[in-house]
Amino acid sequence: MSQEFSEKPSEIIPPASPPKVGAREELALKPGPTESSEEETEELISEGEPRSGSNFMLLGFGFVAILILAVVAMLVITSGDVAETPAPASLSQTAAEGKTLFINSNCNSCHPAEGRAGGTGPRLSTTGLGDANITSTIKRGKGAMPAYSRLSDDQIGKIITYIRAINPNNPKTS
Repeated sequence: MSQEFSEKPSEIIPPASPPKVGAREELALKPGPTESSEEETEELISEGEPRSGSNFMLLGFGFVAILILAVVAMLVITSGDVAETPAPASLSQTAAEGKTLFINSNCNSCHPAEGRAGGTGPRLSTTGLGDANITSTIKRGKGAMPAYSRLSDDQIGKIITYIRAINPNNPKTS
C-alpha cells in the first residue's frame, strides 16, 4: 500500500479511488462500435438502476383488480335478494291481517315491497326458513334485526301466513 505524503508529514492523502461508472458510461467504455442501439442502452440501465414506480403500479393494478372482483361477487351474491317478487293476486283473511301487522310493525323498512324484495334485511317472499325459525327471529331478533317481543304468538302466526302467501312458489295462498 503506497500512501502519498503532502509537504506536511502529519497529513495522509488517501489514494484516489477509481470513478464510479454508471450504465451509460459503461456503454460508452464498451469496445466496439461507438453507436449502440436503444435496446442495449435500456438493457444496461434496467440492470443497474432500479425502476422506482413499476412495483407500485403493479401493486395498484392488483388492488384494483381484487376490488372489482369483490364488487362483482357481491352483486352476484345479492342479486337474488334485491329483485322484487310479484304480489299475489289475492290474500286470505289471515294473510291480509298478517300483511297489515307486517306494515304497522315497520317490517317494510328493512324488507321492502311488503317483504317481496331485499333491502337491509333479506327478501322474505323466498325464505327457506321454517315457521319456528321465523318465530324465533321475530321474538328475539337476529343480527341487525331487532326483537319484536311485543307481538303475540297469534300475530306472529298471521305474519308468517302472509310471508308464505307472498312466496311465488307457494301453490296455496292461505
